[in-house]
Amino acid sequence: MRLQIFKLFWILLIVPTMALAQPPEELPAEDASQAEEGFESVEPVPVAEPAPAPIPEPAASPDDDTVRGVTLSPSLGVYPLGYDSINLSADNSEGKRYFLQLQPSLALDSLFKTAGGRKMGFSLAYTLIYREYFNKGTTFRDIENDLEGSFSIDWTDRLSMSMYALAGYMFKVGEDTNEDNAIFLDITAPKFTFKANDQISFGLGFWAQWAEILNSYLSANEADYPGDLDDIRRGDITSAASGYLDFSSPYYDSYLGDLTSDERYWAGNLGVRANVGWTPIDGTSVKMDYRYVFEGLSNKSAAQWRGHYIKPSVSQAMPWPGGRVSLANELRLRIYESSFVEGTSAKVQKFRNRLTLSVSQAINDFMSFKGFYRWQITGKNADDYSNTPQAHWFFMGVDLSF
Repeated sequence: MRLQIFKLFWILLIVPTMALAQPPEELPAEDASQAEEGFESVEPVPVAEPAPAPIPEPAASPDDDTVRGVTLSPSLGVYPLGYDSINLSADNSEGKRYFLQLQPSLALDSLFKTAGGRKMGFSLAYTLIYREYFNKGTTFRDIENDLEGSFSIDWTDRLSMSMYALAGYMFKVGEDTNEDNAIFLDITAPKFTFKANDQISFGLGFWAQWAEILNSYLSANEADYPGDLDDIRRGDITSAASGYLDFSSPYYDSYLGDLTSDERYWAGNLGVRANVGWTPIDGTSVKMDYRYVFEGLSNKSAAQWRGHYIKPSVSQAMPWPGGRVSLANELRLRIYESSFVEGTSAKVQKFRNRLTLSVSQAINDFMSFKGFYRWQITGKNADDYSNTPQAHWFFMGVDLSF
């Protein structure tokens, strides 16, 4: 009896253990799908990945020059002390003039990005240049009205194109008002600038000038007429104007001849302009500007010339904040196509050299000091360069911005 009980206990212990050790038999796919009651096989539904949230464009900082609306920039130049040794009359009675100059200006400019990512800029400015003489002669004052505009576009990070135009009207007030009032136009367009790196850039463009003296009529003699805007512009002491020093007495003496035409004198120049700029270190810039006049146009044959402008310059920031000094030297060489040295077949040639020193110093956010001095010398082969008139220009004052 005991033996039977022992055998039964052993069977109940060993058999379930052996059954658990056997691997489960896999069911056919159809049976497996029905193995669990109450559950149906569901095909997995693919879930689309969520689209990344758009990254908002960063807000333009105040220093970002790619996003800017129209900016209005009024300013006023006040130069209470100025000296000019050029002659304003034929008898040299109006040389060595002391003057006060006021120069209000209003400018609009805008710089922005196009849909294609290119930077574009526009500017438009009007400037009134008023110069009152302290030691009055036949000329009491002269006034110039300038309207200038520009357009620029950056095609790439290295290449850009620009256009510039200046239109002006100058007139004198006083007893001597004839033969001086003029309108003029100066254009540089198009001009291409290539930036080789952060220190060096190159520029090349077309350059043209045109001017008409409103009260000057053609005379019978071959007068030494003015040949470009530098000889005609009045009143702007910071421009390349030289008054009538370049053609003073010959111009007026020959003008006294009999008039043969009631046509007013006009002249124009066509040329190319090239420049290279170098910034070796922060605060220092060196530049070479070259202009070649390949065609001179005028209704006065004696005023038609070809020639060159060569102008190196350097600008240096001062060790203290807001200060800067600049030095430039411009040499102009002109060869007149229809004028010859008397008694020879040599064409008349003239030179003019200008050495210019300018300084500026910021006083505060709205005011800066400006100082300017220019020394000029001229000569021509018609007198074998024996007569080389010199002129001095000086002024000082402040520029106010609002």
